[in-house]
Amino acid sequence: MTDEFKKTALALGLHKLFCARGWFDVCTLDELVKLVGVKLTDQERAAFHLMHCVDYTVMPEGHKEEMMRRVLEILRRSPEVQWSVQDFRAMMEPVRVEVVKPEPARTVQTVMRYTEVTVYFRRPWWRRLLS
Repeated sequence: MTDEFKKTALALGLHKLFCARGWFDVCTLDELVKLVGVKLTDQERAAFHLMHCVDYTVMPEGHKEEMMRRVLEILRRSPEVQWSVQDFRAMMEPVRVEVVKPEPARTVQTVMRYTEVTVYFRRPWWRRLLS
């Protein structure tokens, strides 16, 4: 496996773990630690397994950020991972959010109205993470 491929896989895994879903998935964490070759302690493994499939919205305020900090701390045991929580957060913040409301339907019957939200990033987030 090439270093670039491994870094991209790691970045995508972190995105999947904290941004793509609304809950914590310990299976993704297990794969991330295997990828970088570090080990979880028994206490860390037990704590993360207890939070498996828990929705981030029911966690106490700030707990998701604490989990992110601890996961990155674990991954940084490997010399190839040097990201901080702030680096990761900065990479995930959108530059601009544009909300487009559709025009009212011109037919007599309107089946559905929706709002489209487009989020623009500076460049792909995984590229910002790798640079």
